[in-house]
Amino acid sequence: MSSSIYKSAVVAVLVAGTSSAAICQVTRQTIDSPFGKLQVENGFPTLPTVRKLYDNLDFERGVEAYMWSLPLTAMAQWQRVSRDTFGAGNLGYVDYLDFKDKLGILTANARPPTPHLVIHKRRYHRPRATNALFLRRHELS
Repeated sequence: MSSSIYKSAVVAVLVAGTSSAAICQVTRQTIDSPFGKLQVENGFPTLPTVRKLYDNLDFERGVEAYMWSLPLTAMAQWQRVSRDTFGAGNLGYVDYLDFKDKLGILTANARPPTPHLVIHKRRYHRPRATNALFLRRHELS
């Protein structure tokens, strides 16, 4: 009887050991993304992948800061031209009566850019089509 208990215990240990070895295996996965291949180990990004993700995030935030600064720059230019050309102060009113009055003024677009339009710059190896600029609309979820 003790030998059958011993055999059962050995079998139980072997089964438990092989099943835990299958659970503890390192799983590696590669994910294709618009900014390169991302390596994931056990569900967590590797250190180079984390760096790549943060670099992409920095780039996106830089483009966003530039795009959001355009309306402010346009309004400041309009205010400067109105002040220098016509002597208008704060809360001043200026009538632009002819085309010459409007020259030199950057159109002030106070509406911020649409957040779901992303600028993509792609390089091609053909000499005639280098540095093409594309706008791609991302679906909002």
